[in-house]
Amino acid sequence: MGCSGKEALALWDALRPKVEQLIREKTRSTVRKKKMNLSAIDTTAQTVTVYEASNPTSTITIPYRAWTGIESLTPGQSVIVEWIFDDLSTAVAVTPGRGY
Repeated sequence: MGCSGKEALALWDALRPKVEQLIREKTRSTVRKKKMNLSAIDTTAQTVTVYEASNPTSTITIPYRAWTGIESLTPGQSVIVEWIFDDLSTAVAVTPGRGY
């Protein structure tokens, strides 16, 4: 026994908010990674300024993971920037191969 088109739409309208919430929760936990280059390291603030090789004039300053050895790198070397889905406020720099 099936349901009518009207009943199906009503069911979808009832379920849609929950489905959208589940999708958001799943994608929020996805870690994104991007290789970027170091512009500067501030060991006092434990931050690095990084840029994409294709756009060196656009930089971002983010924290770094001290235990990954970033302090020993020099400007121009590559780091991996990791963040959760689309939230750049969670961005952190790590050395290649030594992420979270």
